[in-house]
Amino acid sequence: MKTKTLSVAVALAVIAAGATGWIVWDRTGSDEVRNGKAFGEDGASATIGMTAVRKGEDVWYLCPSIANLSDAPLTLESVTPAHNSPGLESVDARVYRPADFHAGLPLTWGSSSGTSANPGLVPSRPVQDTVLGPGQEMDDVIYLHLRVTTDRRPLESNGVAVEYRQKGKRYRQVLPNTFRLG
Repeated sequence: MKTKTLSVAVALAVIAAGATGWIVWDRTGSDEVRNGKAFGEDGASATIGMTAVRKGEDVWYLCPSIANLSDAPLTLESVTPAHNSPGLESVDARVYRPADFHAGLPLTWGSSSGTSANPGLVPSRPVQDTVLGPGQEMDDVIYLHLRVTTDRRPLESNGVAVEYRQKGKRYRQVLPNTFRLG
């Protein structure tokens, strides 16, 4: 399962990086604090980024792929950046069908990038109440939407916090990921 997930993520990153962003993979794992373990305890972390973004613009970046590696179903409650630099405001996180991006999934997208592949113009749904069965990998993707409120650089959003319900309890797990504006 991990090999498939990483292969799909790498393929999407290569296709999507294009002119809008860049990516660096780190296969050494992560020392992030995790209360939940449904999404695994190791794996690759990624740093993705953009450069041509100004104060007042919106940016979207692709969330790490989510797969329920546990033996029980779970229900997603929220997906948010674990920590944003001052000057990056969280707006939303939404679920998208990859097929709705006719030119391919963008790794990142900024409001100055034009209308092509704009996640704000593609049909989406809230993250809340998305159910993943035991061993199920999410077929759809999640984009995190941020607003830039400063001219200061660099800015970073570190980690993606996923809150979910499983077996009547609530969990939070931070997936290793960094979004950087340089």
